[in-house]
Amino acid sequence: MAMDMHRALNALQIGKASENIDGAAAYGINPGFAALVAAFMRGVNRTRMLKFEHPGLGTTATRVGERVVLQNDIGTTDTHVLVVHVRGTSVTVTYTDVHIQRLLFFQSLLKSQAVRWQDTLSRTDREMEEGVYHLCRLVHGGAVIPH
Repeated sequence: MAMDMHRALNALQIGKASENIDGAAAYGINPGFAALVAAFMRGVNRTRMLKFEHPGLGTTATRVGERVVLQNDIGTTDTHVLVVHVRGTSVTVTYTDVHIQRLLFFQSLLKSQAVRWQDTLSRTDREMEEGVYHLCRLVHGGAVIPH
């Protein structure tokens, strides 16, 4: 049920998007935050050709008070998602993947940065073909930003 709600909310958000910022369906983004979304999309678009014909990389951006929420659907499953919450200089990244090796590779890309990873959790979901997905959260610049 949670995954069905997630899909429905994503579809609603994309349908309600008031603008497109370099490929991100954006809603409620003021000019001060538009540069942040554009910077994120530069990174996504710079690596887009590496996915070849694999589906994914749909991005939504929204503002919740003083926080920007960016969601990138890296693949076609509900468990291959990157969600970034930014408020001021604090950032929380939630990354989920069905492949633990890919999750560990993602973490290694930020090894030289001043970030703190919380414990990686593995979850079972019988609705998925693989049956298990892995979740990690990165915190930079303070406490975890609540969802």
